[in-house]
Amino acid sequence: MLRLTQQAWNNLLIVAMLAMILLFNLTGPGWQNEESVDDRPVPLLPPQGVILSIESDGSKVQRIGKGWRKIPSDATPEPQLAAWVQRWTEAQGVVSEKRPPGQPSIVVVWLAGESQGRVFELFHDAPQPIVRYQQRHWVLDNVSIDDLTMPGV
Repeated sequence: MLRLTQQAWNNLLIVAMLAMILLFNLTGPGWQNEESVDDRPVPLLPPQGVILSIESDGSKVQRIGKGWRKIPSDATPEPQLAAWVQRWTEAQGVVSEKRPPGQPSIVVVWLAGESQGRVFELFHDAPQPIVRYQQRHWVLDNVSIDDLTMPGV
């Protein structure tokens, strides 16, 4: 058996604990390189965000109670508007360096609790579904640009 003084045992325990902390920090689930973080899809809108209205091309879809209405009114049924708003809620993408060609269409999404709308630029001419928000380009992976374009426009 190893004979150590009390001070030596204390030092040994301190070094062992520091080694364990280092080992856990380097190999735990929180340890990821920067490339893997950038490759994961991120939602365009916050998951807890509640959409109040969406404006596009002079039209507006607005929350009325639990339903939706379009202003100016047209023949678009309410379930189709609700499905469109749901696609906006679920839209996610990966931040990209791609610069899409063409002129974008502008969509402004108003969320509860925010004083300004979120301005998105949808690029219809791009080979991949690309949206620009806050000077960053997002390649969408679960919806197309047509899915985010207002129904009836």
